[in-house]
Amino acid sequence: MFYKVLKIIVKPIFYLIFGIKIVHKERLRYEGGMILIANHRSNFDPIFMHLVVKPKVQLMAKQELFKNPMLRWLVTALGAFPVERGRGDLGAIKNAFKILRSGGTLGIFPEGTRTRTDHMRPFQHGVAMIAIRTGAPILPIYFAKTFRPFRRNPIIVGEPIQMRDVLEAKLSNTEDVKQMTNYLFEKMQELEKEAKALCK
Repeated sequence: MFYKVLKIIVKPIFYLIFGIKIVHKERLRYEGGMILIANHRSNFDPIFMHLVVKPKVQLMAKQELFKNPMLRWLVTALGAFPVERGRGDLGAIKNAFKILRSGGTLGIFPEGTRTRTDHMRPFQHGVAMIAIRTGAPILPIYFAKTFRPFRRNPIIVGEPIQMRDVLEAKLSNTEDVKQMTNYLFEKMQELEKEAKALCK
């Protein structure tokens, strides 16, 4: 209830202040478990990951956010769960599997951290591994700019990606995981080009 009420209040305010324009909004219609991925430019990115899609997003978030009791309460109420960056966090991976198998929406920033430039960092392998294991489709979204108030901020929605339509990948095959990770990065680069064209 807290999540729904907060979203109803926050969404129109943030969309107005930040001049949000959703490009390819029709691609947001989906049912069942989905992995939502996005590039990571600013601290506002997790908020807009929640606001762009209708279902509740359970976001894989850095462990440091859970050290402060008040912040931990807030991010947990918003559906986030901790992941220890820089190593394979088995607990976080199992949590991700559970979310997707129950038909939930999992949110991940594949770069692993914010970028300070206009170019994305290389993707970590976690998204590909989770998608290969669960068979969940992936919906990429691209934040065209670092969110700042009172200017136009486009958000580009990509085509949903079915991993099994791309290759018959096996989790035990590291080359399959790398190939899938590269494919996702390339798809996000296509959205990046579209965003740059819109922002000219």
